[in-house]
Amino acid sequence: MDVNDLIKQIVNKYFEFYDIEPFEIDVHITNSLSEIYIKLRPDHINFFSKEELNKFNELHATIALPKKKTDPFCVILSDNYLRECVGKGNEDYIGTIAHEITHIIDYKTYYRISKAYNYDDIQSIKNNDRNYMFSQWTEYNARRQGYYFLRSIVWGEDIKGEESIEHIINKELPFHINHLTEVFESGDSYSKMYTTMQFLGRLRVWEDLFPDVFTPYLIHELLSSNLWIEELHDFFVSYDTLLKVYDRFEELKTILSHSFIFDWYLVVDKWEARLID
Repeated sequence: MDVNDLIKQIVNKYFEFYDIEPFEIDVHITNSLSEIYIKLRPDHINFFSKEELNKFNELHATIALPKKKTDPFCVILSDNYLRECVGKGNEDYIGTIAHEITHIIDYKTYYRISKAYNYDDIQSIKNNDRNYMFSQWTEYNARRQGYYFLRSIVWGEDIKGEESIEHIINKELPFHINHLTEVFESGDSYSKMYTTMQFLGRLRVWEDLFPDVFTPYLIHELLSSNLWIEELHDFFVSYDTLLKVYDRFEELKTILSHSFIFDWYLVVDKWEARLID
Protein backbone atom coordinates (compact mmCIF):
# COMPACT_ATOMS: atom_id res chain seq x y z
CA MET A 1 0.00 0.00 0.00
CA ASP A 2 1.22 3.51 -0.83
CA VAL A 3 2.39 5.31 2.33
CA ASN A 4 0.06 8.25 1.72
CA ASP A 5 -2.90 5.89 1.38
CA LEU A 6 -1.82 4.16 4.59
CA ILE A 7 -1.70 7.42 6.52
CA LYS A 8 -5.05 8.51 5.10
CA GLN A 9 -6.47 5.19 6.28
CA ILE A 10 -5.08 5.79 9.79
CA VAL A 11 -6.54 9.31 9.91
CA ASN A 12 -9.97 8.07 8.83
CA LYS A 13 -9.80 5.21 11.33
CA TYR A 14 -9.03 7.71 14.10
CA PHE A 15 -12.07 9.80 13.20
CA GLU A 16 -14.23 6.67 13.18
CA PHE A 17 -12.75 5.31 16.42
CA TYR A 18 -13.42 8.50 18.38
CA ASP A 19 -16.65 9.34 16.53
CA ILE A 20 -15.33 12.67 15.22
CA GLU A 21 -16.68 14.39 12.14
CA PRO A 22 -13.86 14.22 9.56
CA PHE A 23 -12.10 17.43 8.52
CA GLU A 24 -9.17 18.20 6.25
CA ILE A 25 -5.69 17.34 7.49
CA ASP A 26 -2.67 17.60 5.21
CA VAL A 27 0.18 15.21 6.02
CA HIS A 28 3.73 16.04 4.93
CA ILE A 29 6.46 13.38 5.12
CA THR A 30 9.98 14.79 5.22
CA ASN A 31 13.39 14.59 6.85
CA SER A 32 13.45 18.35 7.35
CA LEU A 33 10.48 19.12 9.57
CA SER A 34 11.73 22.68 10.10
CA GLU A 35 11.87 23.37 6.36
CA ILE A 36 8.31 22.19 5.82
CA TYR A 37 7.07 24.06 8.88
CA ILE A 38 8.55 27.36 7.66
CA LYS A 39 7.25 26.68 4.17
CA LEU A 40 3.77 26.31 5.66
CA ARG A 41 4.17 29.20 8.11
CA PRO A 42 6.81 31.59 6.69
CA ASP A 43 5.47 34.27 9.02
CA HIS A 44 6.95 32.26 11.93
CA ILE A 45 10.54 32.30 10.71
CA ASN A 46 11.54 35.06 13.14
CA PHE A 47 9.81 33.44 16.08
CA PHE A 48 12.44 30.71 16.38
CA SER A 49 16.19 30.72 16.77
CA LYS A 50 18.26 28.51 14.49
CA GLU A 51 18.74 26.10 17.40
CA GLU A 52 15.00 25.92 18.01
CA LEU A 53 14.31 25.25 14.35
CA ASN A 54 16.87 22.44 14.38
CA LYS A 55 14.94 20.83 17.23
CA PHE A 56 12.04 20.32 14.85
CA ASN A 57 14.20 17.85 12.96
CA GLU A 58 14.72 15.76 16.09
CA LEU A 59 10.99 15.17 16.44
CA HIS A 60 9.04 12.21 15.14
CA ALA A 61 6.28 14.61 14.14
CA THR A 62 4.81 18.04 14.74
CA ILE A 63 1.84 20.07 13.57
CA ALA A 64 1.48 23.40 11.82
CA LEU A 65 -1.58 25.36 12.82
CA PRO A 66 -3.26 27.36 10.05
CA LYS A 67 -2.64 31.08 9.63
CA LYS A 68 -6.19 31.58 8.40
CA LYS A 69 -9.22 29.69 9.65
CA THR A 70 -9.88 28.44 6.13
CA ASP A 71 -6.40 26.90 5.73
CA PRO A 72 -5.94 23.17 6.45
CA PHE A 73 -4.27 21.77 9.55
CA CYS A 74 -1.01 20.01 8.82
CA VAL A 75 0.84 17.08 10.35
CA ILE A 76 4.56 16.96 9.53
CA LEU A 77 5.95 13.44 9.91
CA SER A 78 9.60 12.35 9.93
CA ASP A 79 10.35 10.12 6.94
CA ASN A 80 13.28 8.47 8.75
CA TYR A 81 11.08 7.66 11.73
CA LEU A 82 8.34 6.27 9.53
CA ARG A 83 10.75 4.10 7.55
CA GLU A 84 12.41 2.83 10.72
CA CYS A 85 9.06 1.83 12.23
CA VAL A 86 7.80 0.12 9.09
CA GLY A 87 11.14 -1.61 8.56
CA LYS A 88 11.05 -3.08 12.06
CA GLY A 89 7.37 -3.95 11.94
CA ASN A 90 6.81 -1.39 14.70
CA GLU A 91 3.36 0.25 14.75
CA ASP A 92 4.40 3.18 16.96
CA TYR A 93 3.98 5.56 14.04
CA ILE A 94 0.24 4.91 14.25
CA GLY A 95 0.22 6.28 17.78
CA THR A 96 2.35 9.23 16.67
CA ILE A 97 -0.13 10.18 13.94
CA ALA A 98 -3.03 9.79 16.39
CA HIS A 99 -1.14 11.91 18.92
CA GLU A 100 -0.80 14.77 16.42
CA ILE A 101 -4.44 14.53 15.33
CA THR A 102 -5.45 14.82 18.99
CA HIS A 103 -3.37 17.99 19.31
CA ILE A 104 -5.16 19.43 16.30
CA ILE A 105 -8.59 18.60 17.71
CA ASP A 106 -7.61 20.10 21.09
CA TYR A 107 -6.44 23.31 19.40
CA LYS A 108 -9.64 23.50 17.35
CA THR A 109 -11.69 23.14 20.53
CA TYR A 110 -9.58 25.60 22.50
CA TYR A 111 -9.78 28.12 19.66
CA ARG A 112 -13.57 27.87 19.71
CA ILE A 113 -14.21 28.05 23.44
CA SER A 114 -11.59 30.73 24.10
CA LYS A 115 -12.94 32.87 21.23
CA ALA A 116 -9.39 33.51 20.04
CA TYR A 117 -8.71 35.87 17.15
CA ASN A 118 -6.47 33.33 15.41
CA TYR A 119 -4.40 30.24 16.17
CA ASP A 120 -1.26 32.28 16.84
CA ASP A 121 -3.10 33.80 19.80
CA ILE A 122 -3.43 30.42 21.47
CA GLN A 123 -0.04 29.04 20.41
CA SER A 124 1.82 31.84 22.18
CA ILE A 125 2.51 31.18 25.86
CA LYS A 126 4.28 34.45 26.68
CA ASN A 127 2.52 36.14 29.59
CA ASN A 128 -0.49 33.91 29.05
CA ASP A 129 -1.18 31.48 31.86
CA ARG A 130 -4.25 29.99 30.20
CA ASN A 131 -2.39 29.12 27.00
CA TYR A 132 0.41 27.56 29.01
CA MET A 133 -2.02 25.45 31.03
CA PHE A 134 -3.70 24.36 27.82
CA SER A 135 -0.33 23.45 26.27
CA GLN A 136 0.36 21.11 29.20
CA TRP A 137 -3.11 19.59 29.22
CA THR A 138 -3.01 18.83 25.48
CA GLU A 139 0.30 16.99 25.88
CA TYR A 140 -1.36 14.77 28.47
CA ASN A 141 -4.48 14.33 26.37
CA ALA A 142 -2.63 13.68 23.10
CA ARG A 143 -0.59 10.93 24.74
CA ARG A 144 -3.68 9.44 26.34
CA GLN A 145 -5.82 9.41 23.19
CA GLY A 146 -2.99 8.54 20.79
CA TYR A 147 -1.68 5.73 22.97
CA TYR A 148 -5.12 4.22 23.52
CA PHE A 149 -5.78 4.32 19.77
CA LEU A 150 -2.45 2.58 19.14
CA ARG A 151 -3.17 -0.16 21.68
CA SER A 152 -6.59 -0.75 20.15
CA ILE A 153 -4.96 -1.30 16.76
CA VAL A 154 -2.08 -3.45 17.98
CA TRP A 155 -3.97 -5.61 20.49
CA GLY A 156 -7.46 -5.57 19.01
CA GLU A 157 -9.88 -7.73 20.97
CA ASP A 158 -7.03 -8.75 23.29
CA ILE A 159 -6.46 -5.19 24.49
CA LYS A 160 -7.67 -6.19 27.97
CA GLY A 161 -6.16 -9.66 27.88
CA GLU A 162 -3.55 -11.28 30.09
CA GLU A 163 -0.73 -10.89 27.56
CA SER A 164 -1.48 -7.18 27.26
CA ILE A 165 -1.27 -6.48 31.02
CA GLU A 166 1.86 -8.62 31.32
CA HIS A 167 3.50 -6.54 28.61
CA ILE A 168 2.56 -3.34 30.45
CA ILE A 169 3.74 -4.52 33.88
CA ASN A 170 6.94 -6.24 32.75
CA LYS A 171 8.08 -3.94 29.95
CA GLU A 172 6.25 -0.68 29.46
CA LEU A 173 5.81 0.46 33.05
CA PRO A 174 9.44 -0.17 34.11
CA PHE A 175 10.73 1.48 30.92
CA HIS A 176 8.69 4.64 31.38
CA ILE A 177 9.42 4.89 35.11
CA ASN A 178 13.14 4.65 34.35
CA HIS A 179 12.81 7.19 31.55
CA LEU A 180 10.97 9.64 33.79
CA THR A 181 13.63 9.19 36.48
CA GLU A 182 16.46 9.80 34.00
CA VAL A 183 14.81 12.95 32.67
CA PHE A 184 14.25 14.27 36.18
CA GLU A 185 17.91 13.65 37.00
CA SER A 186 19.49 15.19 33.91
CA GLY A 187 16.87 16.82 31.66
CA ASP A 188 15.99 20.48 31.35
CA SER A 189 12.82 21.93 32.83
CA TYR A 190 10.82 21.68 29.62
CA SER A 191 11.75 17.99 29.21
CA LYS A 192 10.77 17.23 32.80
CA MET A 193 7.32 18.74 32.45
CA TYR A 194 6.78 17.24 29.00
CA THR A 195 7.81 13.75 30.13
CA THR A 196 5.55 14.00 33.18
CA MET A 197 2.55 14.74 30.97
CA GLN A 198 3.42 11.85 28.67
CA PHE A 199 3.76 9.44 31.58
CA LEU A 200 0.43 10.47 33.11
CA GLY A 201 -1.30 10.09 29.73
CA ARG A 202 -0.10 6.51 29.43
CA LEU A 203 -0.87 5.77 33.06
CA ARG A 204 -4.46 6.90 32.59
CA VAL A 205 -4.89 4.42 29.72
CA TRP A 206 -3.53 1.60 31.88
CA GLU A 207 -5.99 2.55 34.62
CA ASP A 208 -8.90 2.57 32.19
CA LEU A 209 -7.97 -0.82 30.75
CA PHE A 210 -6.97 -2.58 33.97
CA PRO A 211 -8.63 -0.89 36.99
CA ASP A 212 -8.17 -4.05 39.08
CA VAL A 213 -4.40 -3.79 38.62
CA PHE A 214 -3.87 -0.03 38.54
CA THR A 215 -5.79 0.56 41.74
CA PRO A 216 -5.72 3.82 43.75
CA TYR A 217 -3.23 2.12 46.07
CA LEU A 218 -0.83 1.28 43.23
CA ILE A 219 -1.20 4.78 41.74
CA HIS A 220 -0.30 6.23 45.13
CA GLU A 221 2.72 3.94 45.41
CA LEU A 222 3.89 4.98 41.94
CA LEU A 223 3.44 8.72 42.36
CA SER A 224 3.64 9.60 46.05
CA SER A 225 7.39 10.35 45.93
CA ASN A 226 6.37 13.46 43.96
CA LEU A 227 3.16 14.64 45.58
CA TRP A 228 2.51 17.31 42.96
CA ILE A 229 2.48 14.60 40.25
CA GLU A 230 -0.04 12.57 42.26
CA GLU A 231 -2.13 15.72 42.68
CA LEU A 232 -1.82 16.39 38.94
CA HIS A 233 -2.91 12.83 38.16
CA ASP A 234 -6.01 13.19 40.34
CA PHE A 235 -6.84 16.53 38.72
CA PHE A 236 -6.66 15.02 35.22
CA VAL A 237 -8.89 12.13 36.30
CA SER A 238 -11.51 14.59 37.54
CA TYR A 239 -11.30 16.92 34.53
CA ASP A 240 -10.68 14.62 31.61
CA THR A 241 -11.95 16.76 28.73
CA LEU A 242 -11.04 20.25 27.60
CA LEU A 243 -14.56 21.49 28.25
CA LYS A 244 -14.23 20.32 31.87
CA VAL A 245 -10.69 21.58 32.44
CA TYR A 246 -11.08 24.94 30.67
CA ASP A 247 -12.55 26.72 33.70
CA ARG A 248 -10.09 24.99 36.04
CA PHE A 249 -6.84 26.30 34.60
CA GLU A 250 -6.13 28.30 37.77
CA GLU A 251 -6.29 25.06 39.78
CA LEU A 252 -3.94 23.44 37.30
CA LYS A 253 -1.55 26.38 37.63
CA THR A 254 -1.56 25.98 41.40
CA ILE A 255 -0.69 22.30 41.12
CA LEU A 256 2.13 22.95 38.65
CA SER A 257 3.48 25.72 40.87
CA HIS A 258 4.14 23.04 43.50
CA SER A 259 6.65 21.38 41.19
CA PHE A 260 10.33 22.23 41.12
CA ILE A 261 10.29 22.63 37.34
CA PHE A 262 7.55 25.21 36.89
CA ASP A 263 9.94 28.17 36.85
CA TRP A 264 10.99 27.48 33.24
CA TYR A 265 7.72 29.06 32.13
CA LEU A 266 8.00 32.05 34.44
CA VAL A 267 11.26 33.17 32.82
CA VAL A 268 9.97 33.03 29.24
CA ASP A 269 10.65 36.53 27.92
CA LYS A 270 9.69 36.31 24.25
CA TRP A 271 6.86 35.27 21.99
CA GLU A 272 7.03 31.51 21.85
CA ALA A 273 5.38 29.46 19.13
CA ARG A 274 5.73 26.32 21.18
CA LEU A 275 6.95 23.18 19.48
CA ILE A 276 3.93 20.91 19.36
CA ASP A 277 5.14 17.33 19.33
